[in-house]
Order: sequence, then C-alpha cells, then structure tokens
Amino acid sequence: MLRSLGKEQRIRQLEKEKEALEKANRTMEETIRKSYEARINRILKEIGSVQNARHAIHYRDCLQKAIEWKRESNPELAASVEQMITNVQQGYEKAVRERQGEEKQ
Repeated sequence: MLRSLGKEQRIRQLEKEKEALEKANRTMEETIRKSYEARINRILKEIGSVQNARHAIHYRDCLQKAIEWKRESNPELAASVEQMITNVQQGYEKAVRERQGEEKQ
C-alpha cells in the first residue's frame, strides 16, 4: 500500500513537472515567434517590400552585366563604376547601422 501511495505521489509530481515544462515550452515558443516576427518586420521595413527587393536585385544584376560588358572596351571606366557602387553600398550600410543604433537608444 505504501508503495502504491509512493507511486501515486510520484505520478502527481511528474504530472506537475510535465505541466511546468509544457508551460515553459509554450512561453519559449511565443518568445521565439515574436522575435522572429520582429526581425522579419525590421527586414521588410529596411527593404520596403518584396517588390522593391526584387527590383533592387534586378537592377543590381543589370548593372553587373553592364560593368562586365564595359570592362572589355574600357576597363578603367568599369573599375570606376564598380568603386562608385561600392561607395554607395558602404554609405548605405553605414546609415543603416547608425539608424539601428539610434533605435536601440
């Protein structure tokens, strides 16, 4: 009988632990979901929209093709254009980092 009571108490204890773990799991899932959604929203805010991102990628690819084409006839001009694009990109990335720093404060 004592063994039976001990087993029942152990079952109740395990059920409580299971409930606590399930609750912790739900809390962690919710935290992860919110974090993921916030990150996606920040990315979408940064790029504007999926359509804008597609346009930017297409534009970048066209520029790269034009640079490669021009490299054959005028390598100095191609290098200059590449440097300008790199400078613009670095400036943009710096502005994004600064904006993110301001948002954190």
